[in-house]
Amino acid sequence: MRDQVAPSLTLLLAVSGAVLLIACANLANLLLARGMGRRVELAVRTALGAPRGRLVAESMIESVVLACAGGLAGLIVAYEGARAIVAMAFRGVRYIPVDASPSAPVLAFAAAVSIATGVVFGIVPALAASRSDPIDAMRGAGRVAGDRHSRLGRGLVALQVALSLVLVACAGLLARSLYNLQAQDFGFQTANRYVAALNVALGDVTPERLEAIYRALPERIGRIAGVDRVAFSLYSPMEGDNWGTRITVDGHSTSEVLSASWDRVSAGYFDAIGTPLLRGRAIDARDTRTSPMVAVVNETFTRRFFGSADPLGRRFGFSDHDGGGSHDFEIVGVVGDAKYQNARRPAYATFFLPFLQQPARAGQVLGRSNYAKSIELYAGRPVPNIEAELRRALADLDPGFTVLRVVSLDEQVARNFNAERLVATLTVAFGSMALLLACLGLYGVTAQFVVARTREIGVRMAMGATRGRVVAAVLRSALVQVVIGAAIGLPAAFGAGRLLARQLYGVNPRDPSIMLGSAAVMVLCAAIAAIIPATRAASIDPVRAIRSE
Repeated sequence: MRDQVAPSLTLLLAVSGAVLLIACANLANLLLARGMGRRVELAVRTALGAPRGRLVAESMIESVVLACAGGLAGLIVAYEGARAIVAMAFRGVRYIPVDASPSAPVLAFAAAVSIATGVVFGIVPALAASRSDPIDAMRGAGRVAGDRHSRLGRGLVALQVALSLVLVACAGLLARSLYNLQAQDFGFQTANRYVAALNVALGDVTPERLEAIYRALPERIGRIAGVDRVAFSLYSPMEGDNWGTRITVDGHSTSEVLSASWDRVSAGYFDAIGTPLLRGRAIDARDTRTSPMVAVVNETFTRRFFGSADPLGRRFGFSDHDGGGSHDFEIVGVVGDAKYQNARRPAYATFFLPFLQQPARAGQVLGRSNYAKSIELYAGRPVPNIEAELRRALADLDPGFTVLRVVSLDEQVARNFNAERLVATLTVAFGSMALLLACLGLYGVTAQFVVARTREIGVRMAMGATRGRVVAAVLRSALVQVVIGAAIGLPAAFGAGRLLARQLYGVNPRDPSIMLGSAAVMVLCAAIAAIIPATRAASIDPVRAIRSE
C-alpha cells in the first residue's frame, strides 16, 4: 500500500510545503509592514539609547509567539482534518490500518516548523526596521516609490503568486484527471444497479444441490419489490478482483504462451450489469452441468486471438502445466469490453463461463470458482432496505449464505478512486488556500503602498489627477507584481505538470486551457484583491493627505 500511495503522498507533502512557504511570505510581509509602521516609534527608542539588538529581539519574540499560536491552532485543525483525510482515503473499507492520532514526532515536527517559521521570517522585517536612520524615520523619509522595503514586499507577493499559480494548475490537472477516470466508459452501466458481496459456507453440498440453490436464487431475489434483474458471479466489475489463467486456443500452437482473464457468471449476467451483447448469444438457462460447455468472450479476447476472423464456433480451453490442454469451450457469443480491475488500463482479454456448468478440469467440481461471491441486481426504482430484503431472501434459500455488504455499483466503482479523489480534493483545497493567501498578501502590500503614498496621492489629486487615474495607477502597481509572478509561475507549472504526468489520466500535463485558465483565475482574483485599496486611494481628501505629513 505504501508503494502505491508514495507518489501521491510526496505530491501532497510538496503542495503543503508550498502553502507553508506562501503563508510564511505573508507573515514576513505583515511583519515588514508592521515594522515600517513603527519606524517613528523605533527611531525615538533608538534615539533614547535602546540597543539595536534589543529591538530586533523584541520583534523576533513577537513573530515567534505569532507563529507558535498559529501552529497550536493548526494542530487542532489538523487532528480533525487527519481523521477526515483517513476516512476519505479508506472509503468503504471495514478496517482502517492507519491511526490519525498525532504522534510525538508529528507534534515535535509541528513545533519545530512553527518556531523556525517565526525565526526565519521574522528576522528580516526586524532587521529592516531596526536599520532605519532615526532622523530620516522621524522626518518621514523612505516613503518614496524606490523604498527597498516596498520592493522586498512586492518581491514576496510575486513569489506567492508564482507558487499559487503552480498549485492552482496542479489542482486543475488532477481534478480533470479524476473526472476523466470517473466519467469514462467502463463497459457496463451503474445507474440503479447494486452489488452484494457474499460469504458462502455451504459445507459438503453436492453439485446437484448447489445447482438447485443457484437456479432458485434469481427467482427468489426477483420477488423483492422493485428488483427487475438478478444475476450472480465469481466476482463483479471493479470489485478489485481478477482471475487469470493460461489457455490454449484453436488455431494457435501449444508452444505459444497465451493467457486471459476469466469469470464465472450466471444467466442474465450481462443484462444485469448492462454490458452489451455484440454477436451470438449470452449465457442462459440452457447452459447446465449436462449441456455442452460454452463460453462468451469480450472484444479484446476476439481481437487478440482471432484477429478479424469470426470467433463464433471456435474453441479454446484451460492450459495444462506442461503447456498442453484440450479445447473444452465453444465460443457462442461476444460481449463488449468492460473493465473489472484497473480503470487506467484497457479492458483485459476475458472469457466468461456459465456458473451452472461443470468445470473443465477434474477435481474442481466444487472448487472456489463454483461458489458465487457476488450478486448483481438491477432495480428500475429505489428499493428501500434492500440489504435486509436480500438477507431475508438468501436465508430462505440456504443459511450458508451471508451478506457481507450491499453497495450500489456506482459506489463500488467510486471506491476504486479513493486515492485519486483524496489527492485531487486536497490539492484543490491547498490551491484555493494558496490563492486566498496570495490575494491577501497582494491586498496587504497594495494597502501599505497606499498608506505610504498618502501625501503623494493627495498632491497628485490637488494638481488635477482624476479618481480613475489614481485607481489605475494603484492597480497597475499591484498587477505588475502579479504579471511578474505569473511569468515565473507558468514555466514552473509546466514543469510540475511533467512531474505529475504518471498520475494523470487522459490529460495533457501541459494542457494550455488549464494553464491559461489558472493564470486567468490568478489575475482575476488579484485584481479583485487590489481594487479595494485602489478605491480607497481614490477617496483620499487632498487637504488631509497633505496635512498628514
